[in-house]
Amino acid sequence: MTAVQITPGHLGNLSNDQNEKLKRMWHLVLDMLEPILNSSSQSTEHGSAYTSRLAQALQQTNLSRSEQKALRDALTDVSATDILAGLLSMMKQESPDRFLLRFLQTRKWDVSKAFAMLVNALMWRNKHINVDDNIIANTELKALQESKDTSDPQRAKLSEAFLEQLRIGKCFIHGTDRIGRPILVLQGRLHKSTEKSNEYAAAKFLIECAQTAYPEILGVMLIHNAPWAFSGIWKTMKRWIEPDLASRIHFTYTTEEIEKFIAPERLVKSLNGKEDWTFQFVEPADGENDRMGDTATRDKLISERNTVGEELLAATSEWIGASDADAVTRRREELIGKLQANYWNLDPYVRGRTYLDRTGIIGHGGVIDFYPCASQ
Repeated sequence: MTAVQITPGHLGNLSNDQNEKLKRMWHLVLDMLEPILNSSSQSTEHGSAYTSRLAQALQQTNLSRSEQKALRDALTDVSATDILAGLLSMMKQESPDRFLLRFLQTRKWDVSKAFAMLVNALMWRNKHINVDDNIIANTELKALQESKDTSDPQRAKLSEAFLEQLRIGKCFIHGTDRIGRPILVLQGRLHKSTEKSNEYAAAKFLIECAQTAYPEILGVMLIHNAPWAFSGIWKTMKRWIEPDLASRIHFTYTTEEIEKFIAPERLVKSLNGKEDWTFQFVEPADGENDRMGDTATRDKLISERNTVGEELLAATSEWIGASDADAVTRRREELIGKLQANYWNLDPYVRGRTYLDRTGIIGHGGVIDFYPCASQ
């Protein structure tokens, strides 16, 4: 079997300089979480994440005064405990090192800029959008139940409209591209002109997510058969899209152009590909989210996650300054493995089941199979 080649600059294939920058990024994170690490400091529950140590460290960076002020304003009234909980929630099953590397990569290995982006993403995700409560825990089954509730006609109408978008396949995940990345299909042709939202609002939102809160998640975006009017919209949009991200957005008009990115046998027939597959939504099933009601088990798993997270911070502090890092590196890897295993134990208690779960794409323990019904 051919060994998988890790792209330079990614976890497992870092240069000495990149590894040092990862440690410097961790150093800023640890400065922000000092109240948790330092038992002699004020209560961790109320200790501000904008610590004196972080303030001093930021003064030695290339961040402008306005950028430093923005960080101070964002972190002053937030506790280090809340920041750690938010970071652990954002990381989910991902390696914390890989998580930080995504911010470093998108900011061209500028540590201070990457740290500022991380804080902004954390604030966006947990305070402005509230992803965990509004999206991850807001289940499709709940929408189905609300759509049948005659006591609240307005909510029932909104829930039915949401389910209809899922049922018609306006947006779905299926298959992988030529290098194994999952494919998200957003079908603009299914957008109704009577709907209030702009036809490209979803595409704009995806770009904002990739640029602001989920760096290095987007491989490429193919905009297929865009109408001529979109050229003017694109000129406007391109002004606020970062050049590196803009370079990943491609306009395609033929099947051959799509096949540069997706192999013909993995391209669905609706796009003139060879894969005989048609989207069919699987309805939510009663009882599929019962474990979300078990708050005692949920809280126990979250508490375990926080404990492992604190242990990882302490091990990381040792790792940064260790001259012989082998032992502490092994300890960190063990703790990272515990965090990843903890997430998949926690997952059924905090994330509503979706079409991806019901069709076997997301399996038990986080096993992912983008072709669950096909022989590989």
